This record gives sequence, C-alpha cells and structure tokens, in this order.
Amino acid sequence: MHRRTLTRQHRWIGIVLLLPFLAWSLTGIFFLVRPGYEEAYERIPVRQYELPPTINLEVDPNWTEIRLFRSVLGDHLIIQDATGWHHLAADTLQQWPLPNEEDLARLLEDAFHYISSHKCFGG
Repeated sequence: MHRRTLTRQHRWIGIVLLLPFLAWSLTGIFFLVRPGYEEAYERIPVRQYELPPTINLEVDPNWTEIRLFRSVLGDHLIIQDATGWHHLAADTLQQWPLPNEEDLARLLEDAFHYISSHKCFGG
C-alpha cells in the first residue's frame, strides 16, 4: 500500500516538473516560427553621410577594391589588397584605430536615431 502511494506521488511530481519544460518548449517554438523575428538579429547599419563632391585620394595600384564612406566618426576608407581587407582613415591612409566606448556609443546612437526616424526594420 505504501509503495503504491509513493509511485502515485512520484508520477504527479514528474508531471508537475514537466509542465515548466513544456511551457519553455512552446515559447521557444513560437519565437522560432514567428514571422519577422529575423529582424531582431539583423546587423545595425552604420549611418552613412553624403561625401563632398571632390575628394583627394591617393590610390595604391595594389588595391583591388575601394569603399569610401562618411560616418559620424569621420571618413572611412575600406580597401582590399592581396593580404585582405583593411580599414583606413581616408585623410591619412593610416590604419583606423579601434573605437573607444565613447565612439561606439556615438556610432550606435546615430544608427538607432537613423533607424527610428526612417522606420527601418518594419518599425
């Protein structure tokens, strides 16, 4: 008799402990198949400003591709050569330094402002 009670209690405890797992699984499936959820994982685009009509730029013949754009941090020159891609400052042609926290905050705030004002990502 005592064994039957323990078996019944064990079964009910198992069912109760299974309920949170089922709820977690259902919410996971919901977020997996929910339309438009991919947008949450898209890259935040860097806001690019208009460049001046004329730019003095010394082009190296070893560069195979050049991308020039202006952001809130300045003029960027992205070049590709035989060794790969390089991020240079357009005015000095020196390697662009890694941004500090203040520069990253400025860049992200500018991108968020641009996204919210232009209703990007279906917003």
